[in-house]
Amino acid sequence: THIYTQDRKISEKVAEFARIDNIVDRPEEMINNIDVVLLARDDAENHYEMAKVFIENGIPIFIDKPLAYNIKEAEKIYSINENSLIYTCSSIRFAKEFLEKIIEGTNFVNATVMKSWERYGIHIIEPVVSMFPNRGKLKSVEKINSTIGVKIRIVKWENLQATFTTTGKIKSPISINVMNVNTSKNLLFKDTFYAFRESLRYFVKVTKNKELNIPKSETLEIIEIIEKGM
Repeated sequence: THIYTQDRKISEKVAEFARIDNIVDRPEEMINNIDVVLLARDDAENHYEMAKVFIENGIPIFIDKPLAYNIKEAEKIYSINENSLIYTCSSIRFAKEFLEKIIEGTNFVNATVMKSWERYGIHIIEPVVSMFPNRGKLKSVEKINSTIGVKIRIVKWENLQATFTTTGKIKSPISINVMNVNTSKNLLFKDTFYAFRESLRYFVKVTKNKELNIPKSETLEIIEIIEKGM
């Protein structure tokens, strides 16, 4: 129903396309006029300042991935108002391609995504964390960088090891290869619309107490991996 961006002309274009009736010049103007807010920006360094007014006023908020680049900043956001609902994730957590039954006995994962580790690594970290609830405690994150911008991160939990690769400018599909000593299965992300729709649908259910929110501990674990991999 309401939109704010950093530029009135951008707001007008988005409002026309998405059929949004009200354009505001300050985020504060939305208070008392909205039920929930989507902070649809992935520049995590600005999330605290952008989200603060809504969290202070107890308005449920969906903060785009990643919530923050480090644990300290994430905790700062959570501490604004401990009673406010903060929902944050990569929508690829809900990709139907990654909801398939995992090979029994899987103990190694190899996942790839293009672009940067900081902003896009979460698209492969979060699905893996969600897919393997019995991974155990996070033990280590090792870094390997190449001269062509490829970054490889070897992440070890008690019961799982994963290699997360961000390929920079080199084109690469979002894929997760799950394997054990006997076989492997490559899961390839294709349906963007489904994943984004389901992440929004789940957020609505959380605001209505029809689903449990994504655990804060899980979000902080994902951010810890991002931070250690930077």
